[in-house]
Amino acid sequence: MPRSRPRFIKKPAALALLGMMLISALRAQSPAPDASKLTRMLNDFLAGASRNEIAAHELFWADDLIYTSSSGRRMGKAEILREVRAEAAKPSGPAATYSADQIRIQQYGTAAIVAFRLIGKTEKETKYYLDSGTFLKRNGEWRVVNWQATALPPNGQTMNQIAERYVRLVLALGQHDPDYVDAFYGPAEWKTEAAKEKKPLQAIGAEAGQLREQIKRGSPPPEEMERLRREYVGKQLSALEARVRIIGGERMSFDEESRVLYDATAPTFPDAHFDEVLKQLEAKIPGGRPALAALPGMAQAVHHFEGET
Repeated sequence: MPRSRPRFIKKPAALALLGMMLISALRAQSPAPDASKLTRMLNDFLAGASRNEIAAHELFWADDLIYTSSSGRRMGKAEILREVRAEAAKPSGPAATYSADQIRIQQYGTAAIVAFRLIGKTEKETKYYLDSGTFLKRNGEWRVVNWQATALPPNGQTMNQIAERYVRLVLALGQHDPDYVDAFYGPAEWKTEAAKEKKPLQAIGAEAGQLREQIKRGSPPPEEMERLRREYVGKQLSALEARVRIIGGERMSFDEESRVLYDATAPTFPDAHFDEVLKQLEAKIPGGRPALAALPGMAQAVHHFEGET
């Protein structure tokens, strides 16, 4: 028998197989194994940055960092540290405080992408940014090697962004009031994040108020449907604020509660109005008032007005 020759994979097939192996190796791990550590690292850094702590920047940024600011300026770690030291030396102290929400983390082994919304607050205003950073794990320690910041539009955000924040606030309030959310068909991770964060009632009400003010300050859009949407979301945010106050213990009358929650108040009419309605019904029903009183549910109303006349 002829000797069997070794069989080799042809080049195109080998390349395809290699590509599939690389894709499999680079696919994001879900959930990210180090998500809690990276989230804690981000929050600790923002707290330190709010106090202009040099140590917070030293621990967060890698020495080979490439940082692109929201204004388009590119710099490295040394430049950032120099600016932080200059800011910390000012007698006025830190000008802003920073926090993060809507955090998303995708991990690829010893690399991870952390994307979030940055909230910068001063005494005069609140600004929002969409930030993302690339983290590398070297010698067991995570550090940021690349950072990109994008400023959101002035005076708030687009209506889509505001609407998303409203939905997330509704889910957050549902953690305090199980009957508040009847059904939710949006991204499952939003509900999971709300359950994990358990945002305090006071924070939910405050954020809803900020969003409502942003809508109020914005210019009305030219399209009718967008104007109606803007009005609707504004009223929903107002109702959410009211529900927060009610859960917090504020007491309201029936009319006050229906107004703040449903933008409606039950009408109030004098007895003469209902007497006139009964007279109109009498004229249309054979047998007059006795026959009307015999109808289910009408006897009490008829006897009430007969007692006053």
